[in-house]
Amino acid sequence: MKSLLERIRPYSSSFLGLDQSRSFLSDVLVVPPDQAVDEAMTRLNSLLQGGKKVALIGYGVTTAAFERRWQLPDELLRIDLGAFSNPSNIDASRQIRRGIHTWLEHLLPGLSRELYGSACQRLFQKAIEAQLFRQDLMKFAGKAKVHVVGSFWPWGLTWGAAATKAPGWRVRLSLEIGAGLLIVGWRMLSHHWARRSLVARLECGRKKPDQAHPHHWFLLHNEWYRLNSHLVRELALPKLRAGLPIGVLLCGDLVPGARQESDLKVAGSELFSGIGELKQEGNRLVLEQVAWPETLPSLAACYALTCAATVRAGWRALCSSGWRSDSLPLDLSSMSHELAKLLTIDVARALGARQRARSLPLPQGAVIFSSGSSSGGACAADLYYQSQGHATVEFFHGAGAEDWIGAAESPSRRRAVWTQVDARSLQALGQDSRAGGMPWSIQTPAQSPKAGPRRLLLATNYLHRDYQDRGFFPYEYFAHELLDLSIHLDPAQFQIRWRMHPAETSRARSLAQNRKDFRMMLSQTTLQEDLSWCDAVISTMSSVAVEALAYHVPVFLHVLPRFAATAYAQAFGVERRFFSASEGAQKILACFSSGSIPSDEPEKSARHQFFGPGARPADFESILRWAESESHEV
Repeated sequence: MKSLLERIRPYSSSFLGLDQSRSFLSDVLVVPPDQAVDEAMTRLNSLLQGGKKVALIGYGVTTAAFERRWQLPDELLRIDLGAFSNPSNIDASRQIRRGIHTWLEHLLPGLSRELYGSACQRLFQKAIEAQLFRQDLMKFAGKAKVHVVGSFWPWGLTWGAAATKAPGWRVRLSLEIGAGLLIVGWRMLSHHWARRSLVARLECGRKKPDQAHPHHWFLLHNEWYRLNSHLVRELALPKLRAGLPIGVLLCGDLVPGARQESDLKVAGSELFSGIGELKQEGNRLVLEQVAWPETLPSLAACYALTCAATVRAGWRALCSSGWRSDSLPLDLSSMSHELAKLLTIDVARALGARQRARSLPLPQGAVIFSSGSSSGGACAADLYYQSQGHATVEFFHGAGAEDWIGAAESPSRRRAVWTQVDARSLQALGQDSRAGGMPWSIQTPAQSPKAGPRRLLLATNYLHRDYQDRGFFPYEYFAHELLDLSIHLDPAQFQIRWRMHPAETSRARSLAQNRKDFRMMLSQTTLQEDLSWCDAVISTMSSVAVEALAYHVPVFLHVLPRFAATAYAQAFGVERRFFSASEGAQKILACFSSGSIPSDEPEKSARHQFFGPGARPADFESILRWAESESHEV
């Protein structure tokens, strides 16, 4: 593994060189990824006027986007915050993750595994990542004085020796827990009333006495088709069409509508939107739900259990001063609203799913495939069926996950992921994982160049809703940098189509409208149509880059400092990786300079890195045989 200085050097600027500059540093100014950049410049100017030798560290400080607002002095050492990221956070975060499990077991005995993913999603995920940055930053600073803009790091991470409590946090948490329990009760009743029509529709798909008992069951999110799509299309539908019975276990919110990618809210009146094409199969599948109890007595019992567990957990949280961990100095008093949600609605979902699963036994030796089982309800169902001797296998949607820790962890006994790079990461976590289950349709290589300008597909995700903090997007600096490609490429030679991630559309459209130099088309088609249209793909760290490898076009990867040392980024050749827009334009021009079909060698090498000697993902049938072996072992 590269040393800290070796990782930082490509993303730093120094008039003396990085090694020499460190010995002269008197102060390090760290700018969190929020809107405190104006305050940062005030602090920086004060230090520079005092004759200090300063290192400025923050997202985007080495990019043209940051330079647009201020003229930074040439002698200032600037380092991108992401350069301090470890290639893999699995080992670095082990102690922190153990601490989270211990804390949850103290608050919620018997529910710590079910709520681990939810706790990370609500409270810990970004703080874990920030703490790992912090550890390397403090190592780099050495004896220099560290200044952090703002009183604490976003997401509650403090930089002092111990976390401090916000005034009145106990009263606030108590009130929010009380309000949360009232809301949970109302939501249970509302869901029960709304579900009556849905449950009636379930009856037509429920097992009749003369029906065969399905051996394969699919745990799918009722309202989120994108998460389920690969499992529905590639495994469930082929089984049905082959005449084999399957069962579907719905989890999530059992209400009509579809989950919106922009804000994750459920809208519309469509029933069972998450199962997609399976709705057309009618009585050929067995349809059940493992989200909430269905009768009022069982629902009342679930609410009583929720209240008891929540009150105990809330009391323990108040008496123990919240969260205490030397490895993660996180101030939960500033996050009482999210903590209250964890102790109320997340507890209710986990208990409701467990109670429903207990009343729904599956045939002996059943195999359960899920599209995602880290949320409280799905996790509870997965763990319960494991305890009953069933095999559970998660088919993760997507590739190139930069971190498999925290909210991305899964309780499933086995996990199928799209690439060998991802499988190795999960194996380092101790989870039985196999590469496979990726939709893949290899295209015929082009024989001659297409007429007209070269067509470039730009695929982004920097303004994804999951990256934002208090309405601010720390990666927006890099979105500007990537869009600057259009400035460096002649529109007579290159035509660029911008494909936004479904979860960044509204913010990205606003960004495009505010750029006077915007010269790109916006994608209006499917990913497959976009990939068939283009002559080359320019992608952020996303599964799009991996899917594009099937289309025999050059795939360029915009690599941020945070991800530069990861195995995913390193799988793409150096001639296909870039950081600045000018560097990316140079590599694109070099690729197409001869006027002939570009070489496929870099992509061939990437396919071998991701998929092994076969240079393509394992098919679903081989993964199915692997999953079946799990049921025999159990």
